[in-house]
Amino acid sequence: ILAPVPVAIVIDDVHELEGDPGTATFLAELVARLPATGHLVLSGRRSPPVPLARLVAQGDAVTLTERDLAFSDDEVEAFAALRHVTAEKLRPTGRWPTLAELTASADRSVVRDFLWEEVLGSLEEDRRQRLAVLVAVGGADQDLADALFDPPVALADLVEIGRAHV
Repeated sequence: ILAPVPVAIVIDDVHELEGDPGTATFLAELVARLPATGHLVLSGRRSPPVPLARLVAQGDAVTLTERDLAFSDDEVEAFAALRHVTAEKLRPTGRWPTLAELTASADRSVVRDFLWEEVLGSLEEDRRQRLAVLVAVGGADQDLADALFDPPVALADLVEIGRAHV
């Protein structure tokens, strides 16, 4: 299939499509049939139900994690200046751009509600409890996480919230 001009399709919240085999089949077929001028962005809190490893290995797809999308310290400073707030006010946002924007422009309760509705509320109870423990102890490295949790968990998996596939 040839497309005369570049085109991009963006599907956000792809994690909401989990559990529907028809959707997974459709996305896999879309990836397979996309023309060379076509670009697909799949964004969500978990990896999409699409086989992408071959495309990533061939350099035809890129996987971005939460860390890739976070502000750097310099970007936090610049963003704070643009929003006329101190960088210190934005430090608790974990360098997440959306939380930085909400913290700079909205009431504190909006930030709390956003975190619950968009991030924490969709997590399994066990994972929320483990994240609460990490917050209570002020963070942890893998060794401390191993001591805290039985059975042990991979800290990177526990704290990773989302991925985008381009």
